[in-house]
Amino acid sequence: MYLSVSSYLWLQEPFLQHIHTVSRAGFDSLEIFASQRHLDLRNPDAVQEAGLALRRNRIRRVTLHAPKIGIDLSSPNLLQRKESLEFSFRVLDAATLLGVSLVTFHPSGVECSPKETPMRWPALMSSLRDLSRYASDRDLSIALENHPRPLFCDDPVELVARIEALCAENVGISLDLGHAYVNGQLPSCIRYLGSSLKAVQASDNTGHSDSHLFPGTGDLPWEQVFAALIEEGFNGPIVIEIKDERPLGVVLEDLNRFADEMGLVGVKQMSS
Repeated sequence: MYLSVSSYLWLQEPFLQHIHTVSRAGFDSLEIFASQRHLDLRNPDAVQEAGLALRRNRIRRVTLHAPKIGIDLSSPNLLQRKESLEFSFRVLDAATLLGVSLVTFHPSGVECSPKETPMRWPALMSSLRDLSRYASDRDLSIALENHPRPLFCDDPVELVARIEALCAENVGISLDLGHAYVNGQLPSCIRYLGSSLKAVQASDNTGHSDSHLFPGTGDLPWEQVFAALIEEGFNGPIVIEIKDERPLGVVLEDLNRFADEMGLVGVKQMSS
């Protein structure tokens, strides 16, 4: 597994503004957290410019977090789900221009009552079959992110069981540690994810809300989490998705130190 950083760190600024800072800190891995203000995936010129900047700064491993607004892949409303799929296809088209290998989607954008869950699962599976085929034609993998309660898909183990039933090798889960910890699912859930685990979204919290804290400043059991990931043979990205008001260069230096403390390969050594 390797350390990556999410552009969620500077989400309120243009995406292009800090790519050089990330590269200069020794990172060759980056996740784009897409939003219209940060990087509008519907603007082909902006997407192409971002892809060129990533290659120019030698960011070799790029993943994409699809927009949270405008996509509800599990909507029981057929028209809404069709519109969500069309938007998701455009996201995958943008991913190819950006040199992305993995795109993470949220399974829904709305709270789900227990009465709605039985309708949402088949709708989500239908969406995933279509997305899987579209992504496969573009040599892309896709992942679904587990949600905190009370949102739909709050159980990563159930989500993986549903995904495995699709028998689609390019579909998996992106485990959000903050969400799983708030739900009381760490570290035990990791042992059940197997090869379906495509990525890990990493941030800290105190167990009460998903506050996106810097790793080690909350209560998340990091040593146990990494031990479980190592035991399961996970070799994908650990994407740091946090809020931090300090200068980005300082945050990245601290992330390098955190990687060393957790026994991860140092970013600079990994990139060489």
